[in-house]
Amino acid sequence: PMRSPKDASAESEAQYRRMLETPIPKLVSSLAVPTVIGMLITVVYNTADTYFVSQINKSASAAVGAVYAIMAIIQALGYGLGVGAGSLISRKLGAKENAAAQMYASSAFFAAVAVGCLITISGLLVLEPFLRLLGCTDTMMPYAIPYARYILLAAPVNCATFVLNNTLRSEGFSLLSTVGISTGGILNMVLDPILIFGLDMGTGGAALATMLSQMVSFCILYAMFLSGRSIIRIRIGSVSRSFADYKMIVTTGLPTICRQGLGSLAAAVLNIQAIGYGGDAAGAAITIAGKIYVLVRNICIGFGQGFQPVAGYNYGAGRRGRAWRSFLFASQVM
Repeated sequence: PMRSPKDASAESEAQYRRMLETPIPKLVSSLAVPTVIGMLITVVYNTADTYFVSQINKSASAAVGAVYAIMAIIQALGYGLGVGAGSLISRKLGAKENAAAQMYASSAFFAAVAVGCLITISGLLVLEPFLRLLGCTDTMMPYAIPYARYILLAAPVNCATFVLNNTLRSEGFSLLSTVGISTGGILNMVLDPILIFGLDMGTGGAALATMLSQMVSFCILYAMFLSGRSIIRIRIGSVSRSFADYKMIVTTGLPTICRQGLGSLAAAVLNIQAIGYGGDAAGAAITIAGKIYVLVRNICIGFGQGFQPVAGYNYGAGRRGRAWRSFLFASQVM
């Protein structure tokens, strides 16, 4: 059930006190642990994709590895908008400027949908030439095209989900965000063998399972905002018409976009070189080995996401000492 404005105001005030008064080690840990768990579940279901696809043949595994570069581009843009807005949201909530926080959340959400639609349209128009550029061979192409097509179709939902996820985390509700992401991840693992083998859809089935799980995660996360569980709402009326606000979101999230984007470029170059060196088998091996790196990386990113809203809230509230202590604590743990 939706909460009344009075209940929502009381919840907002309680969350404000929690973020500014709870001891730093306890607060950062309480936000970081659910986030890390959610990130690990994401790795597990991505690994499950690779495992089930590898049962088809080596060319299928190599094809999924090549398409990962497209997924990384989508993640870089969606995640960058989400992190950029999230940092601004937590700071505005700390300063008790809830209307400004809602503006950044709504603007980033609809911008992410627009960016996702642009990726879908442009990606589908140049799909085969782009896959060739990523190193797909003639034997990989029949597996890469259906996989990439579903991944591209899901881009608007995927980008928007990153914004919703980071908005909840920026409010200090990391457990709610983890529930949404984890439910989709578990569903993906269940759907993979059904669609790949049961319905004989091959790599297209793996991508469709990912697409459906992302849609479920999106619906769960968006329901948090519709039901009033979050402090702020996502509303079209709150979308900014000022270029400066979008510039602020993008510039704040730019380090994340660059990190994810450069990672995507590095993965694509490595995949192309591996296929050139050892064919589809080498591409499949690189795809599988890359999951170990992603596991370690996601643990570090997850803990950092637990620290970010603590720093943002306290910085916005003028509690710079607590912001610095949260940074030092996170640095010591990692």
